[in-house]
Amino acid sequence: MSQVEIETLLKKSMGLNSVSVGSATIGRAVQKRMNARSEPDINAYYHEILHSRPELNKLIEEVIIPETWFFRDTKPFQSLDTLVKEKYIETVASGKKLRILSAPCSTGEEAYSIAMVMINNGLTSNQFHIDAIDISNRNIEYALIGIYGLNSFRGNDLGFRDKYFMDSPEGFILDNSVKQSVDFKQANLLDSTFRLNRDNYDIIFCRNLLIYFDREIQNSTLSCLSGLLKTDGTLFVGHAEGGALIGTWSPSKEFPGSFAFKKPDPHIAAASLKNKPVTAKTGSLAENSNSLTKKIFNKPTGKPFSTTSKPATSSLVTKKDSSLADATRLANEGHLVEAAKICESHLRDNGPDTEAYFLLALVREATGNRNQAVDYLKKVLYLHPNHYEGMVHLSSLLELLGDADGAKIINERAAKIQNKAG
Repeated sequence: MSQVEIETLLKKSMGLNSVSVGSATIGRAVQKRMNARSEPDINAYYHEILHSRPELNKLIEEVIIPETWFFRDTKPFQSLDTLVKEKYIETVASGKKLRILSAPCSTGEEAYSIAMVMINNGLTSNQFHIDAIDISNRNIEYALIGIYGLNSFRGNDLGFRDKYFMDSPEGFILDNSVKQSVDFKQANLLDSTFRLNRDNYDIIFCRNLLIYFDREIQNSTLSCLSGLLKTDGTLFVGHAEGGALIGTWSPSKEFPGSFAFKKPDPHIAAASLKNKPVTAKTGSLAENSNSLTKKIFNKPTGKPFSTTSKPATSSLVTKKDSSLADATRLANEGHLVEAAKICESHLRDNGPDTEAYFLLALVREATGNRNQAVDYLKKVLYLHPNHYEGMVHLSSLLELLGDADGAKIINERAAKIQNKAG
């Protein structure tokens, strides 16, 4: 037995793809729990977590790194505010309750931000219901307490803190009007029992979860979310995750830059799920990118910032691979400015490069700079005419920018590539 078996168990229990966080991160978490248990043998520890759910949960707690704050990435919340005003004020006025899901909710900042948007629009707790779930008991307990430190408040617009929090020696205490409007529960979104006897939601926030899964688990998660969302509902995902939905889910044209999507056509979704999933070998993201190159060029990987460089001729990771792997990691973590700087530096040092242009395109798309994203995607297709993901993204962006004819042409090219790939 070894860490590989532990990583396999983590994937089975929580969907975690070790490549997304790095084997070293998992190794440190395992070692920390082994030290806490005074267990020097990793094989013995593996057998323990295999048969002890409480200990497995403690390991999961160590692997999970909460990174969130109130109104993180403001555009989705601005779009939510617009959505409530233009669509749901009338709905709740007719007596229907607006149902919202935040999953995963981490330590509660996102779910409470959603609640503040509702309250700001004059809605009462009788008119909306927010379910907030997370696999971590520790996160749920933190959220229920409702006391936050300075790290949970970022940016310059902190008027909501003055309105809904009371400063204290322990931290900023959330007002009960907001706390009582969210129902927190420890749950696993991938657990089939979570979906039992549950009414569908009008709005789902599921941000920065898909980036930790491989394509197979992403498909399962998106199928679950589709089942939980009402026919006319809206799904918000993270800015590094939109690529996983393109081709099945429909980007919401009303909310550009928010990574909001509408439910997929069931026939299109069913066909998409039949695609052979791209599964990642255990290892670093830079190492993994080389082994998956051919698949990435011909099939959507489901990991929006996956690298697409040519296969390395050596088992050693080159400086080029390392720099773009760093850019990929930063983009997946939401550090888009830093990721863009690395890509731009790479292009200055190495000249035109498909992978760097593609990463830059996705970063520009994520920050709402669609015209720049289109320019970079055109460079991708100039260097690599059969780059399937580049075509899919370009087609979607052209349609959003009003170039229906251009989108149709690129769509037809992408369809031919996919058909040839089988």
